[in-house]
Amino acid sequence: MLELSGVSKAYGQLPALCEVDLIFSQGLYAVLGHNGAGKTTLLRILAGILRPNAGLFKREGRSVGPHLRNHRDRTGYLPQDFTPYPDLTVEQLLRYMAGLKNIPASLVDDRVDQLLQQVWLKGERRTLVRDLSGGMIRQLGLVASLLNDPDLVLLDEPFTGLDAFARQRINGLLREQAAKRTVIISSHVTTDVEGMADYVIILKEGRVKAFQRPEQMILRLAGRVWEVSVGEEQLAYLQRTYTLPRIRIDAQGYRVRIVGSPPAHMVSRPVSPQLEDVYLAMTEEPAS
Repeated sequence: MLELSGVSKAYGQLPALCEVDLIFSQGLYAVLGHNGAGKTTLLRILAGILRPNAGLFKREGRSVGPHLRNHRDRTGYLPQDFTPYPDLTVEQLLRYMAGLKNIPASLVDDRVDQLLQQVWLKGERRTLVRDLSGGMIRQLGLVASLLNDPDLVLLDEPFTGLDAFARQRINGLLREQAAKRTVIISSHVTTDVEGMADYVIILKEGRVKAFQRPEQMILRLAGRVWEVSVGEEQLAYLQRTYTLPRIRIDAQGYRVRIVGSPPAHMVSRPVSPQLEDVYLAMTEEPAS
């Protein structure tokens, strides 16, 4: 179990995390937030790369600081800016990283084969890293983060650059991994994590706005999400007044989802809330 208690981090005078309290156990956790919300800082603290300015970080009841080497040995981390050596082949890179992680040589072949198969990169093992697509490099980074069979897996924006089929494969792999370890991923896109996360954390300006199961979050907005059909003039009014999770164009004009009480002078119908509605309602302010 991981526990953050009153954790804060600042870069000079710029606060990145403010008095964060979180507890993680086995399962899949999604950290949602806009760019600059503190997601990467949170994952780097959890990975043991950054030290917080204040607060406690414990693993299994003891402070991580004095046991940092052990913590890192049991952690897999995919940074947002994963940039592997371009002149190595996929296999050479993974063998090199396995050596850095002190993985016994007798385990490396099977581990590399198994993970490359799961992300459909087995046929690329002799391909130079420089010849991989951006999506393939993200998948390669995921493989590297799992090489040491860690108890804790931290993935910063793991779905960036992936096509729909790759997303589906990675989604399944992460669900499988979360059945036996703690997996924490970050994203600013709710569709990346909807339907797969056991718990969702919403960050705004370094503070935790919510930490619940997604279905519990969605219940917060029961009866408060509406769809309204409007023209351009009415749309401009709604954009000034409401947070608008979604706008669609149809033959009659615009179909708009709004959170809150709908305007009395507009025809509206209630719709079922979704995670995107909750996320935007908690992180966006209507335009002034």
